Amino acid sequence: MKITQLICVISGAAIMTGVAVSASAQSIGISHKNAANGSVDPTGTGGDKNNRPITLTTLRTNADGRQSTSVSTVDFGVVKVASSVVGGGGASAEASGGWQDYLTLTTPDGASGFLNVNLQFDATITQPTSGINTINYLQRFYATAINGPIGGLITYFYDYTTQNMSGEVRSNYVWENNGNVSTITDFAFQPTIGKTASLRIPFVSGQTFGIDSSTTCSVRSIGGTLGCDAGNSSYWGGVTSVTNASGGVLSGWTLTSLSGVDYSASMAPGVAGVPEPTTWAMMIIGFGSAGSIVRRRRALEA
Repeated sequence: MKITQLICVISGAAIMTGVAVSASAQSIGISHKNAANGSVDPTGTGGDKNNRPITLTTLRTNADGRQSTSVSTVDFGVVKVASSVVGGGGASAEASGGWQDYLTLTTPDGASGFLNVNLQFDATITQPTSGINTINYLQRFYATAINGPIGGLITYFYDYTTQNMSGEVRSNYVWENNGNVSTITDFAFQPTIGKTASLRIPFVSGQTFGIDSSTTCSVRSIGGTLGCDAGNSSYWGGVTSVTNASGGVLSGWTLTSLSGVDYSASMAPGVAGVPEPTTWAMMIIGFGSAGSIVRRRRALEA
């Protein structure tokens, strides 16, 4: 299978492969879609190298007890998202975040090859054993060439997807495409996801290429409490090696980015000011407690 076209939306801007693009922008973005009363209320925010990291918290409540919460923090190389719903009744929450940048890798002898990096991500999925509910988790990364004969085309693609409906696995797979070679690996449902993906990004020495990473947690409940917590995910794991086309390790290379971020280094473990998993869980629990207080207060007033 060959990937020929993909549209990814970050910060409200669509990036379509198959057309020539230029290294003119680097960005980070958050998108939330929450509903507690039947109508979806979208919110979002964006940033760049001069406005980072960015955070967004969205809470929607209804008088009958339904509640929808989304929490996100994004920086270059880091995406943290979590979503939860309480009370069912069609309440839904979606938290998405992503970053986009442009890199230039130069080798001393002009050799081209592969930039080998790690991408670390995890998530915890919580759902009741009954009721009509849907949970989706998606981790996506892709690289695009912006120069030469394949300008604008995806050169590498990694997609980790898990979807559960009413407690049943609907799709759980890793889809990886490198040039014309594509593999899809199915796996059993994992309520706790923890993975380090080894990415193999092709490059031409001295030519700029784009990288794009995004994470999405979405939940919808007809009954019960649901959660998708990727509050400690994902991290750019840094460069493990640079190799030529035959696999030989290259040295003396330089890697620069449009944002000025040093992608040779790992963004893990943690970023100052970003809540860790237990903190995220307490934040969501806190929102639920606040909603309960409001509901009790309304009941007493009535």
